[in-house]
Amino acid sequence: ADTGKRREYFRMHTDVILDPSIIALLYKQLDELLRWRPVQYVLGEAWFMGRKFRVDERVLIPRPETEELVQWVTASVTTEHHHPNPMPRVLDIGTGSGCIPISLKTALPKADVWSLDASEDALEVARANSIMMNADVHFLHLDVLDDQYKSMIPQVDIIVSNPPYVLDTDRTEMRPNVIDWEPHMALFVDGPDPLLFYHRIAALGLEKLAEGGQIFVEIQETQSDAVAGLFHANGYVDIEARADLSGRDRMVRARKP
Repeated sequence: ADTGKRREYFRMHTDVILDPSIIALLYKQLDELLRWRPVQYVLGEAWFMGRKFRVDERVLIPRPETEELVQWVTASVTTEHHHPNPMPRVLDIGTGSGCIPISLKTALPKADVWSLDASEDALEVARANSIMMNADVHFLHLDVLDDQYKSMIPQVDIIVSNPPYVLDTDRTEMRPNVIDWEPHMALFVDGPDPLLFYHRIAALGLEKLAEGGQIFVEIQETQSDAVAGLFHANGYVDIEARADLSGRDRMVRARKP
């Protein structure tokens, strides 16, 4: 509940009586937390790359490891000079809250950033965040697995994605705050292949990436070798897996020759 006061105020004024509406809201939020509703959904906000994004049950809650993915993409352009084009064209697949494309547009203001999602509900959240943060991102409502929409996807220099990779059979191992509240469409792969989206991203890159263009994907920590092998089988080079701050392989980069 937002009282409009800083914590220090209440430490110095312990006799303050809260407005009844604030108290009622606090009890409501406490009840939601006891039902395992994530605190980010309770508050309607989540921090990502130092910025406050609006979130609700229509989108996944941004994770810290995804920040590292964004930092890797940014460094490839600004520090590693893997992209001689100072105005790279970037495609994000699976926008969710918009945290990836908006953060990339903010870090790379000269980039032309596109982002797609199969969920119009998610795109509503992403568009609201892009307006709030004054980030000019082009959003597309389409399913990347559906070939009929392929012509709508632009030619780009970079593809980045945190796609679904959890099998339906693994849902019993997931925590209630995730499985009961976050959108299953963004979590689960439809079918038996956890690499379904990576196969599509690799194939799409062969058509849509410029020569020397790169793909950056977030992965499940046990899938590093499988995803790297998938890109290798599709002819990509300079394939690299990278660990997050916890020491788990959570990202893979590959370059189109």
